[in-house]
Amino acid sequence: MAAATRAAQRPVSAQVVGDAFVQQYYSIQHQSPGLVYRFYQDISKLGRPEGDGTMSITTTMQAINEKILSLNYGDYRTEIKSVDAQESYNGGVQVLVTGFLAGMDNNTRHFTQTFFLAPQEKGFFVLNDIFRYVEDIENHNGSQSTANEVEAPLTPDQENFLLLSRRIMFLRIQWFP
Repeated sequence: MAAATRAAQRPVSAQVVGDAFVQQYYSIQHQSPGLVYRFYQDISKLGRPEGDGTMSITTTMQAINEKILSLNYGDYRTEIKSVDAQESYNGGVQVLVTGFLAGMDNNTRHFTQTFFLAPQEKGFFVLNDIFRYVEDIENHNGSQSTANEVEAPLTPDQENFLLLSRRIMFLRIQWFP
């Protein structure tokens, strides 16, 4: 009896939590999309790309439910290629999923999705969820670009950070030879 109690109290690895979560999440997303919102709470944030590529953030369980239902995931078959998980802040679990969605026409779109599973009294809930399609990007001469060849525009926050960093470096050079 005591051995069974100790075994039940032993913490489960992040990978086991991630694998179990992913199996359950995508199964429900495909079979009963109207129930997926139950993985979330009102403080959760769900990120999905809009048609122009920008990421929209949805909060509250009701809004998350509406967003998920609007995406018609039930019309797609989901194939999971990999699940990686690691322990994170305050007992949470970070989960990275790669895979693809296949439509009725058998066209596929590769995706990556990350979840932060925050601990709660019994198990976990999805605090953060970011989904992004991963498409093959070709440059003007038809070959794939490497990450070092791609220039992404800076956000105003990134520009301010770079300016501040340069000022600090300048002060260091000036004041601390």
